[in-house]
Amino acid sequence: MKTDEGYQILRVDARTAGSNTPTFNENNVREAITRERSAKAREDYLQELRNDGYVKIAESYRARSSRCSRSYRPPR
Repeated sequence: MKTDEGYQILRVDARTAGSNTPTFNENNVREAITRERSAKAREDYLQELRNDGYVKIAESYRARSSRCSRSYRPPR
């Protein structure tokens, strides 16, 4: 075999028969990547909804629940 440094001589000590079974299954890899990405994408989407969410409390409800809101403090 010719290389940049000259010729290399190789010796074959043993041979094994080839097989038709693929060692790399592209479909299995695609499925694994899809499963991995879809879980992350779902979590990212839910977090985005939480971050962008807004709850407006009607004034009529706020007036009725003012007694309860004094003792309740939302978690931070």
